[in-house]
Amino acid sequence: MSPELTQPAYVFALSRVEGLGPKSLLRVLKFFPGPDSLAEAPSEVIHDKLGEELSRIVLLRLLGHWEQAYSSAQEVMSRHFEKKVVPVAITDSKYPPLLKLIPDPPPILFVRGNLETLSMADTIAVVGTRDATELGKAVAGRIAKYFGKSGYVIVSGLAKGIDTAAHKGAVEAEARTVAVLGTALDQIYPAENRDLAERIANDSGALITELPLGRKSFRNAFVQRDRIQSGMSLAVMPVQTDITGGTMHTVRFAEQHGRLLFCPKPLASEQGQRQYAGISELIRTGRAREFQAEDYESLLTLFQDHKRKLLSGEGLVAKAPVAEERPEPKVEAPPKERKEAPSKRQSALGFAEDVDETIKDAVPPLTEEEIKKLMEAVRELGLHENAKRFNDAVAQARKRLFGRKRTKAKSP
Repeated sequence: MSPELTQPAYVFALSRVEGLGPKSLLRVLKFFPGPDSLAEAPSEVIHDKLGEELSRIVLLRLLGHWEQAYSSAQEVMSRHFEKKVVPVAITDSKYPPLLKLIPDPPPILFVRGNLETLSMADTIAVVGTRDATELGKAVAGRIAKYFGKSGYVIVSGLAKGIDTAAHKGAVEAEARTVAVLGTALDQIYPAENRDLAERIANDSGALITELPLGRKSFRNAFVQRDRIQSGMSLAVMPVQTDITGGTMHTVRFAEQHGRLLFCPKPLASEQGQRQYAGISELIRTGRAREFQAEDYESLLTLFQDHKRKLLSGEGLVAKAPVAEERPEPKVEAPPKERKEAPSKRQSALGFAEDVDETIKDAVPPLTEEEIKKLMEAVRELGLHENAKRFNDAVAQARKRLFGRKRTKAKSP
C-alpha cells in the first residue's frame, strides 16, 4: 500500500468505530498519531491515556478486530486513489486549516482537484438560494470574481442558483474555487452541474466531500455540508435567501464557528422579493453586516485581520463577531413547503424534533458546554447514526425520568 494512504486509512478506520465521536477520535490521534502506535500499545497504556470509557471502545470495537478493520480501510483508500480521488486526513498538512478549528471537523475529506487550493486559509463562502433571481446571480458572480482575483478561494456548494453563479464567477476570473458536496464524488448533484464540477476540478479548484465513493447521501448530508462551507471559510456571504431557506444553516454554523457574516445590500428593484427576506432580516438584527461594491477593498483588510484571530484562537467564539448577543443558534431542519406542517427544529445531532410552541420559550436553552457533553455521550453510545434508535433511547430516558409523556389538552 502506498505510504501516502497509510494515515488516511488509519483515520478512516477510527472514524468507522461505533461510538467514537469527533472529539474522542481527535483524542485518540493526539496520543496515538499513527496506526502502529495504537496497534502496538499495551492495553494499560491505552487505558492510561484515554480513560476508562474511551479505552474500552477502542480496545473492544477496534483493536479486537484490528487487522480486519485496518485492512478494510486500506482497501477503501486504495479504491479512491485508483479513481483519482485523494483522501485527506485531518492530520494531513493539506487539510483545510480553518476547518480543523470547528468542534466537529470531518476526520477524512475526499478530494478531486488541487490539494494546494484545499490548504489555503484565504477563503470566503459565497452562498444562497437555489431559487435565485437573475440579478442575484449576477451579484454573486461579481463578488466571486472580485475576491477571486484578489487571491481568495471561493467556497460554495455547487447547488443551483447562487452557488452555481459563485463558482462560475470564480472560474471565469481564473480564480480558485472549492465545491463542497453533500454527496459522494461519484454522485455529483445536481446533474446539470457535472460539467461545471469537472471544470472546477481541472482548473486548479477542488471538489470535496466527507462521503466516500459509493456512499448514498442522506437527509442530513447537506446540512452537514453547510458546516464544512462555514468551517473552511474566513467569512460567509449569503447573497439571497428566504428567512427559512437552507442557506440559513450555513449562517448559523458561521455564527457558531465565529466566522464573519456579510450580506450584499439588497438591490432596490428587488428588495421586496422573498429571496431577500432572509438577507434583510440578517442585516436588520445585526447578525450580518451590509456591504456594497465600494466596500470590497475594506473587506480585504477585515478578512486578513480575522484570519490572524482565528489561527491564533482569538476569533473562536460562539457567535459571529458582528452579531448582537442572543441565545446559541440551533441548526434547523430544511423547512417543508406546506405552511400547516408542524414546527420543527434540527437538533445538533441531526434529527428533526417536534417543538412544543407553548414551552419552548419558557425552558432555558442548554449551554454550549452542556450541548457538547450531550453530543459526546450520544456519539459514544452509537446513537448518532440511527434516528430510530436515538428516538427510542430518548423515549426510554424520558419515561424513566418523568413517567409516561402527557398528552396536551385540546383547546375548547
